[in-house]
Amino acid sequence: MNSLVSICIPTFRRPEFLSAALESCAAQTYGSFEVVIGDDSPDDTSEQVVDRFRNRREWTISYRRHTPSLGQNANVSDLFRRAQGDRIVLLHDDDRLLPNALEDLSAPWAAFPDLALTFGRQEIITQSGDVDDDATEEHNTYFNRVGATGPKPNSIAVALRLQIPNNGYMIRTDVARKVNYRSDDSVGVYCDTDFAIRLGANLGANQMYFIDKLVSQYRLSDESISKSTNSRRAAHARAAVSIYEYVDSLPIARSSSTEMEFFRRHLIDKLVKGYAIAGRRKAALKFLLSGTYGWKRRTSRRGLYHLMLICEPRLDRFRPYS
Repeated sequence: MNSLVSICIPTFRRPEFLSAALESCAAQTYGSFEVVIGDDSPDDTSEQVVDRFRNRREWTISYRRHTPSLGQNANVSDLFRRAQGDRIVLLHDDDRLLPNALEDLSAPWAAFPDLALTFGRQEIITQSGDVDDDATEEHNTYFNRVGATGPKPNSIAVALRLQIPNNGYMIRTDVARKVNYRSDDSVGVYCDTDFAIRLGANLGANQMYFIDKLVSQYRLSDESISKSTNSRRAAHARAAVSIYEYVDSLPIARSSSTEMEFFRRHLIDKLVKGYAIAGRRKAALKFLLSGTYGWKRRTSRRGLYHLMLICEPRLDRFRPYS
């Protein structure tokens, strides 16, 4: 395995965040890496940012602007194809790597050469880039990114528990290309989750390695916490149904009952909504009445809305609940 790591950055019309992401690459303590950028922006503002870094930095930047844009999933797949390193770190354009990221994520391969993926904890930052310590602790606890450093014995359990971050992990390039990102039509906004699930289903015991250190920063930008339109929420709900049904079809996933319950609980609101707006009332009602949904949620305003939505899917256009 060569020592070169490819940091793959898909970007779309966020030049200020892209600049911060590239600054975080420049600060790495690990020396052998390239940056591979796929730009879906409709103008050249992001390219101007890249040009400034080309003039300043010694490491290689491979930049490609897509006209027309590829969309997030196809953009990531193209980045995987273009990577020259034997290992890849995916970095979203609004997030950042901590200076130790590449060094810490690379280190376990010396003792465990059969690894396919290494990952650590994420630090939560605000829109302006300030660290939120409380949100960081809550985030990593929820996704079970806690505990001892070491290999994980059950890859599908790791994936179902959503322990694999949406970016900032390190993966063997051949594995990333084999699993790849599916089309927007198939998984929509759950592309990162879908990739992690299929990765977990394809890897054996002890091929994932957790590092109990902060290695990347996840930005809670205005886009990630905002006001989506009803149509976008509906698309998210339909994507949740699609990915859940894929997971439920995997015997290896169903055998991890505790992790499957976490996965259902994570998606439960969107599953009820997704089945309801698709006119699949029995499936929606089954989830609404399940222990996963819970009686407290059923007796809340959200629960009443979901019940009404099952009876009349067109109500979705009038209410903001997910």
